[in-house]
Amino acid sequence: MPLALIMIDIDHFKNFNDTYGHLSGDQALMKIAEVIKGVIKRPGDLGARYGGEEFVVMLMNTTAEDAAVVAEEIRRRVEKLGLENEETKTLLTVSLGVASFVPDNQLAQEELIAAADRALYKAKEGGRNKVVVCQQEDSDC
Repeated sequence: MPLALIMIDIDHFKNFNDTYGHLSGDQALMKIAEVIKGVIKRPGDLGARYGGEEFVVMLMNTTAEDAAVVAEEIRRRVEKLGLENEETKTLLTVSLGVASFVPDNQLAQEELIAAADRALYKAKEGGRNKVVVCQQEDSDC
């Protein structure tokens, strides 16, 4: 069965935190965590804070294509929150990297994390506020 991982990073969060302070930053983190919790509903699926302004979502028995649908829903709902940084005239958005592998004896857990992280990096590098999927057979990922 495939196992999918979504890595989520809040775009320009440091600037938001610096502008409004840590209490407002913490409130924004909680709102985004609630969005994630509202999107993932199946037993066995897990959302967690990964550190700083990053979150991860683990989806059991989920292909990359299906995980991308979940990731896009998270992206869309976070944007819809309308958390604005008035100083920069931007909304808080998220970039998401998706990877899904069928685990076997040859695949280490670090490889799934690394693939999702590379996809996240491509999302940020490609303009942010987007979902990028890393396919298992994609040698570039």
